[in-house]
Amino acid sequence: FADIDLALAMDESNYADLEGLIARSGQDTELRMMRAFDPSLAHVPEPSPQLDVPDPYWSGPDGFVAVLHMIEKAADGLVDGLPERLR
Repeated sequence: FADIDLALAMDESNYADLEGLIARSGQDTELRMMRAFDPSLAHVPEPSPQLDVPDPYWSGPDGFVAVLHMIEKAADGLVDGLPERLR
């Protein structure tokens, strides 16, 4: 984690795993949940199951489209906030 400024978790389980890895690494890498960058979910505290990106494997093509839209909204929010993060 020495070269990582921001680690993104897709669900609470990933968050817990990354939290442990970051702690053991001794680095100060920021850990966030991906969907926390979705402006409509910015009020949800991290980590939270409300911020989980579900596994679309069992939900058919519509599930993959829904997850794509979730990630795109969060990615747009992350990119929109980059100028402030880089100050």
